[in-house]
Amino acid sequence: MAFDGDADRALFVSASGTIINGDGILLAAARFLKTAGKLPGDRVVATSMSNLGLERLLASEGIAMARTNVGDRYVLEEMLKSGNALGGEQSGHIIFLEDSPAGDGLLTAIKIVSLVALHGSLDELVAGFEGLPPDHR
Repeated sequence: MAFDGDADRALFVSASGTIINGDGILLAAARFLKTAGKLPGDRVVATSMSNLGLERLLASEGIAMARTNVGDRYVLEEMLKSGNALGGEQSGHIIFLEDSPAGDGLLTAIKIVSLVALHGSLDELVAGFEGLPPDHR
């Protein structure tokens, strides 16, 4: 895992060498939270920069994805307005609203490491994710 200078963002590299950015983190966390019944409205919030492949894969698993302008403030605003528990940016700035209203790379790292310990490799947690360009409708 790697953090930015103030550790509010985290990125990961899987065992296969795949870089897992914020979109992959959102996918892994959304899958887990939905299974646990802790994903209100079966919906996550991401930005206009998020990968179209993420949106399509989430939709195929019954999880909606709302898009906002780029910036964690816009993600948080939408999460609070809509009652969502998970949101973030492709940059690795992830908000787990049940734990904190701010992106925290260390919290994200703990969440992902816990998922790996409980449910398999990072590659398995993001299985099926196909990188596509952002959808700029």
